Amino acid sequence: MKKFIITLLLLMFIPQSYAAIKFDEAYSQNGNTPMAVLVYSDWATNNVNILKQFRNTQLTLKDTYNFVELNISSKDAQSYMEKYTILPKIPYIMLYRGNCKFARLIDRDCASNSSCIITKMKAFVY
Repeated sequence: MKKFIITLLLLMFIPQSYAAIKFDEAYSQNGNTPMAVLVYSDWATNNVNILKQFRNTQLTLKDTYNFVELNISSKDAQSYMEKYTILPKIPYIMLYRGNCKFARLIDRDCASNSSCIITKMKAFVY
């Protein structure tokens, strides 16, 4: 219970000027814009920090990617799982190019640092 309360409090202080969208919306737009999907769960190791780093990344690359925050216990995850497999060792970030073809996985070590995420995401696009 303590962990849940701490997580909730920390999430309240994460900047809210990001624009994550639902998976289905990003999927439908992936022909034009690459998609970055953060796959996480409330119980996953380091999820609060990785969520914060992902949101910081959105501030930098918001015009380059569609960002999706996919909590595996959400309804949105059902749609994702119809098309893809959720891998163990969450949280992680999946990058998709046009036609929603998976092209890169950013593991949780890199996902815990926004500068690492940004470097890999820029290299993926350019």
